[in-house]
Amino acid sequence: MKIETIAVLSDVSVGYGSPQIISLTRSLAQHFQAKAVIFEPDQSDRPSVAYKYPDLQIERIFTASHPYSGSGQIDFTLQLADALRKMRPDLVVVCAFHGAAALVQSGVGRKIIYYGYEHTDGVLTREIRVMGQLAKRIDYVAFCEENRALLDAKRLGLSNKPTAILYNCSDLLPSSRRPQKNDKIVYAGQIDPDRTFGRRFFSNDFDAFPFDLYGSFRNFPDAQEQIEACGRRGSLVNYCGLVEHDQYFLKLISSYLYSFIAWAPDSESTYYAAPNKFFDAITAGTPPLTAPHPLCVRLIKRYGCGRVLPGWGEDDMKRGIDDALAFAQTDAYDQLVGERLPIAAKELTWEAQFQKLVNLMNDVPGGGA
Repeated sequence: MKIETIAVLSDVSVGYGSPQIISLTRSLAQHFQAKAVIFEPDQSDRPSVAYKYPDLQIERIFTASHPYSGSGQIDFTLQLADALRKMRPDLVVVCAFHGAAALVQSGVGRKIIYYGYEHTDGVLTREIRVMGQLAKRIDYVAFCEENRALLDAKRLGLSNKPTAILYNCSDLLPSSRRPQKNDKIVYAGQIDPDRTFGRRFFSNDFDAFPFDLYGSFRNFPDAQEQIEACGRRGSLVNYCGLVEHDQYFLKLISSYLYSFIAWAPDSESTYYAAPNKFFDAITAGTPPLTAPHPLCVRLIKRYGCGRVLPGWGEDDMKRGIDDALAFAQTDAYDQLVGERLPIAAKELTWEAQFQKLVNLMNDVPGGGA
């Protein structure tokens, strides 16, 4: 079947995270030499940044209320369904759940890919019901982590569909030269007091750890107060503001000893995390220093390209950071950076992940309908 038009139904306003939506859209458009349109919700806290992607068409669905509210979801679904009927795309990619109801209502899409880059955690009952109505029409499925695939495929009625696992690898270009390292650890991502252990970073117990933090604060009303308190105490933890996810970002994190990765394991999606920052670090030539999320552990064991904390507890974290800083003074660290990381970076690319989907579609041209 010839693919000439592609609709990608994003569940977030693109450009503020989830770079794999952009990567997948761009790769599909280039592979099929097709016109691709991303439809995104109008998140008021995320203004459109379509100007950053001149090679892509991004259409924003404006709603009278927030697109995640009850009335906003209905408004979004009706408008998106109408846009899909007018476009009549050959291929539709449903990213997570927000566009699924519109696809059910519109009835369009000769071929449909479900891209499960987000996870239900077994609690999104409405979304699970909607996906149940759409499941029989889905031809191909992509998940970002094996355990998530096992859990959600069953819930969403997708267990028997042709499936590929696409890790959240970076589509940024690695440096051809070995990066020069400073003596610090970088954390780049959302800073939440509990979910990403932000409260620990700003506590007295972490003052001796040389961290540079980049990212936005969430659920952290006293963030400015905490930053200033660190300064008064002479803490080695520094907040450095926001940074775009681009080649400069990759060059920035390449200069650090480690990139710190940890989500509180309080849900399936955080325990079975498949964090972009893990793969960004590998691409940048910076060893991940990660909590024991199964995917991160598996890839570090396979490639020998990073360090794993002994656990998520505060003492585990402190001990793991101390051990990693001591390890950075050894010849083994130089070998990790000079030999192990380049091998991992060569294999863990977005191009390699997308090829899995291409192979799946070639092997099962009729899909799972």
